[in-house]
Amino acid sequence: MTFDEVYRYDKDADTVMRMFADRGYFEKKYEETTISYEVLEHSSEGDRFHIRCKLSMPMNAPVPGFAKKFLGETMSVVQQDTWNTAARTGELKVEMQGAPIDISAKMELKQGASGAENHVHWNIHCKIPLVGGKIEKLIADDIRAKSPADLEVSNRILADY
Repeated sequence: MTFDEVYRYDKDADTVMRMFADRGYFEKKYEETTISYEVLEHSSEGDRFHIRCKLSMPMNAPVPGFAKKFLGETMSVVQQDTWNTAARTGELKVEMQGAPIDISAKMELKQGASGAENHVHWNIHCKIPLVGGKIEKLIADDIRAKSPADLEVSNRILADY
């Protein structure tokens, strides 16, 4: 399953890119948006930024009985964000602990009319026969449900940049 979203920020693309390439931003954001987090890897060299974190977070979309076995009420994931800060392009990879599900996204940060826009092309693939498509939709719904709060927190943090 694929879908696209555009996240709009209150400041220009250069400022938002500076925030996206700062470990402190991720720590502040995860402090507010997850149950717990741990930074597993982090590097920033030249135009390349990389951070990999282990996150525990609640599911925001309702989880029907058939999916609870695979998803549960909370998710434990490892998320990796990688950015080319000069090109303003990035990749996001999410590993769901204990579930045969691949989540990734290509990101492109652009300057919009009134601030930066992060254009995100999501790709979700579940390898569970018969129910895989339904689980992909649940995960997409959960991403969409989390997006407004995540964006609100990011814009609040952005005020410090």
